[in-house]
Amino acid sequence: QIALFSGFMTFFIEDNTALVRLLFFLRAIFSGSLFPLDFFPLWLQKTAAVLPFRLMINSPFKIFLGFIKPYDMVYIFAAQLFWIGFFYIIMKMVYMAGVKRYHSVGG
Repeated sequence: QIALFSGFMTFFIEDNTALVRLLFFLRAIFSGSLFPLDFFPLWLQKTAAVLPFRLMINSPFKIFLGFIKPYDMVYIFAAQLFWIGFFYIIMKMVYMAGVKRYHSVGG
């Protein structure tokens, strides 16, 4: 949904390359795909804990490796559902506003 959101932003900006690259950079840093989030300074770990990216790679790996207890998995799945719902609402609002703004010329 994050990638779809960046695609929908083309209703409002001509070239979304910078936005796509920014989202790729944020995902690479805060998901734990470059380095495990446990290696980061505490302030960066707290920032990653607020963002949805850690739920993509870091949390599933910790579950697979057995570092997360079963009752904490419920929290992770609830957080994933929250972010899915949140981005669905945001994506829907951006799409509806973009369709109203869209103009087509020619055929």
